[in-house]
Amino acid sequence: MKPDEGIPLTMDAKSDRPLRVLVIEDSDDDAFLMMRELERGGYRLSYRRVDTAATLEDAIATQTWDIIFADYTMPHFSGTQALAITRKSGLDVPFIFVSGTIGEDTAVEAMRSGAQDYIMKGNTKRLLPAVERELREAGLRHEFARSEERRRATEARFRHILTMAVDAVITVDERFNIVIFNRGAERIFGYRFEEVLGRPLELLLPGQQVDVGAESWTGAGVCREISGQRKDGSRFPAEVTVSPLNEADGVSCTL
Repeated sequence: MKPDEGIPLTMDAKSDRPLRVLVIEDSDDDAFLMMRELERGGYRLSYRRVDTAATLEDAIATQTWDIIFADYTMPHFSGTQALAITRKSGLDVPFIFVSGTIGEDTAVEAMRSGAQDYIMKGNTKRLLPAVERELREAGLRHEFARSEERRRATEARFRHILTMAVDAVITVDERFNIVIFNRGAERIFGYRFEEVLGRPLELLLPGQQVDVGAESWTGAGVCREISGQRKDGSRFPAEVTVSPLNEADGVSCTL
């Protein structure tokens, strides 16, 4: 099978690092030389060569890739077009130009558009170090994205729990300005969240009951009997439990 027929080729089965490579190149020989260099570096390769916009779009839509190499100038397609199609698709994998025609100024501009590196075809010894570096950085980037996704999901669940809690749950920052005010707090105090966001906690606990500098307000599980004040000015007795959250969220008060 030829790679331009759309069938991934599996090369040296003795290599132990799988790598799926999409090659945007009009020369089968040049593509094979690049793959051979990576094979020597210990990769177990599968690759597909494409040289038109349609076959590139099909390859992105139907298969998963770890890295992309692209020639800069081809008879019916260009590397800049390939880069634009790749980035527009949302595919976040290293994109490296491997070309005999790209100049330094053009290469710099291409990297500003989203390419990770460029290598001259006569200097394929740079190929393996570039691949190792870009795969490592891509792995770190993807792990960071996964961590951020997990953090956002955890935060969303946490905020949902706070929102649905029957008790008033109020979170303040290091200056004791309100940043979270759940439905229970709205019911008890008579304020909407928008009315208290960024305002001092003393609005709800007036007088000398809130000492911003007091360590007792940042100790885990501290419980106090206080007098709260509703929006209409009426006062009510309550018990407040104060617990520190993480550094970004500040201090949580539960009434």
